[in-house]
Amino acid sequence: MQLRSATPLPFTCWLGVGVLQGLMVPFQLWASSHLVNAVQTRMDGQDANPWWWALAMASALAGGRLLAPMKNWSEAAIYERGLPAVEGRLLARATEVDLALLEYQAFYEVTRRIAEQADQSLKGVLKAFNELIGNSIPLLGAVLIIAHIDWLLVLALFLPLLPLLAEALRQGGFVWEALHQQTRDRRIAHYIASRFSDRQSAKEIRLFGLADELIGRWETHFMATRKEMRGKVTRASLRLQLGGTFSDIFSYGVLIWVITSGFVETNAADITVLMGAFMTIGNLSFNLQQAILDIGKYSGFASDVRMFLALPAVFATDKVTSLSERLLTPIVLEHVNFTYPGTTTKVIDDLSLTIPPGQTLAIVGENGAGKTTLLKLILGLYRPDSGRILLGDRDIQDIPVAERQALMAAVFQTFSRYPESMIENITMPRNRDDVELNRVIQEADLGHMVEDAPEGLKTILSPDLGGIDLSGGQWQRIAIARAGYRNATILALDEPTAALDPLAEVDIFKRFAQISSDRTTILISHRLGMTRLADRIVVLEHGKITEDGSHNELMRNTAHYAELWEMQSRWYR
Repeated sequence: MQLRSATPLPFTCWLGVGVLQGLMVPFQLWASSHLVNAVQTRMDGQDANPWWWALAMASALAGGRLLAPMKNWSEAAIYERGLPAVEGRLLARATEVDLALLEYQAFYEVTRRIAEQADQSLKGVLKAFNELIGNSIPLLGAVLIIAHIDWLLVLALFLPLLPLLAEALRQGGFVWEALHQQTRDRRIAHYIASRFSDRQSAKEIRLFGLADELIGRWETHFMATRKEMRGKVTRASLRLQLGGTFSDIFSYGVLIWVITSGFVETNAADITVLMGAFMTIGNLSFNLQQAILDIGKYSGFASDVRMFLALPAVFATDKVTSLSERLLTPIVLEHVNFTYPGTTTKVIDDLSLTIPPGQTLAIVGENGAGKTTLLKLILGLYRPDSGRILLGDRDIQDIPVAERQALMAAVFQTFSRYPESMIENITMPRNRDDVELNRVIQEADLGHMVEDAPEGLKTILSPDLGGIDLSGGQWQRIAIARAGYRNATILALDEPTAALDPLAEVDIFKRFAQISSDRTTILISHRLGMTRLADRIVVLEHGKITEDGSHNELMRNTAHYAELWEMQSRWYR
C-alpha cells in the first residue's frame, strides 16, 4: 500500500506491464496452434493464410521487447521513490512507539531486524512478486490452452505441482526462521567489522594487539550465520529440484502416453501446442517455486513490519511547536509505579512527588536506584503502569506530544552527536533565531570554540565528513546549548558528565544552571557535588524516595545522603 501511494503511476505501470508480459506466453502458444493449423490446411490444398498468425507471433515478441524498457523504468522509479517512502514511514514509526519497548530485548531485536534488513527485504519482496506475476499469469494461460484440448491433462499436470508450491512456501519460512535466529550473530559480526575503520577503536586495536582476536571473533559470528544459512538454502534447493524432476518426469510421461495411446484425440496443431505448453510450464513452475520460496522467506519480515506499524503511536505528532511564553506549572507525581516491559521488578514503586514551578531539584542515588527512569517518566517519555503525572492540573499523557516537546528539554547521559554543522547541532529542528542562539552560545561558554572553528557555526562536527572532532567537555556544552535554545519550561540534566573530572563536572552544572534560570530544573547525578546548586534534593533507593530536603537539612539527618556525601568527599581530600 505504501509503495502504491508513494509511486502511483510507476506502480500501476509496473503491475500492468507485468500482466501484459505474462499474457504474451499463452498468446504465443495460441497463435502457434493456429499457425500450424493454417500451414497444414494450406499443405492439404485448402485456402488458408498462415502469414497473419506468423505476424501475430512476431508482434507478441516485439511487444515483449517494447514492454521491457517500461518495466525497467517503473522498477527504477519504485526503487528510487517508493522504497525510501516505506523506509521513511518505518523510521517515523520508530520515533512514535512507546520508548520503554526499546528496553525489551525481544522488541529491540525486531526493530534491529527491520532497520538492518528493510532495504534488502523490500527489494526482495518486490522482486518476488514480480516473479510471481511474471510466471503465474503465463502458467494459468498455458493451463487454459491445455484445458481447451482436455481437462484431464490439466489435472495430470497440477497434481505434482501443487505440493511443490506448498513445499516452496514452507522452505521459505525455514530460511526466514534462520535469519530471525541469526539477528544477534549478524549484529555482532557487523559491529566487530566496523571497529577496524572506527577512529576511536583503531588506537586500542593497535596498542593492545587486538586485530587477530577481533578477526577471529568476527569470523566465528560471520561463519555461524553463513554456515546455517547455506545449509537451509541447500536443503530447500535440493527438495525443490528433486520434486521438480519428479514433476517433469510425470508430466512428460502423461504427455507421451496421451500422444501415443490415442486416449485424447489430437492433431498436429494440438501436439505442437501441448509440447510447447508442457515445456513452458516446466520452466514457469520452477521459477514460480523460487518466487514462492522468496515470499515465504520475506513473510517473516512482513510480519515484523505489520506488528511494528500496528503499535500505538503514543508519540505521533504533526509538527514540533514552540510556546510564545514559558508557562510555569507544578509537576505532581501521584503514586506512580513503573516496570519495564518483559520484567516483573518495579523500577519506580508507589512514588509521589511535587516539584513547585521554578524549583531546581536534584535527584540523587546510587546506580540502579531508578533516577533516569523517574526522569523519563516526568518528561513523558515513559508511561506509568499506574498512578498519574500532572503538569498543573493536566495529566501529562493527555497533553499533545507537540506541546510536550515544546515544554521540555533535556541533556541525557548519552546525548546525540549529529554529523552536522555546529549551528544545526544546536538549533535543529527549530528555525534559527540569532538572539536566542547568541544567548545560549554565551551561557554555554561556546564563544571561543565558535571563533576557533574553521567555518565558525557552519563547521561540521565530524572528522569522518571533513569536519572537526570535539572533546567530551565541548560536546557537553553543545548539548547544553541545544537544550537551552528551546523556550522550554522544564529543563533536565541527566548525568551527562560521568566521563568528566569533578571540576569540569561542576563547571558544566553551573553552565546549565545559568541557562535554566527561571525554569523548573531537574538535575540527576550519582556524584553529589552538583547538589549544592539545587534548591531541593531527593534521594532515591530502589524506586522509592527515602530522603527529601535541602543539602543542609539532609546533612543534619545523618542518613544515606550524608553518608554518600562524606564518602565521596574523601576522594578529594
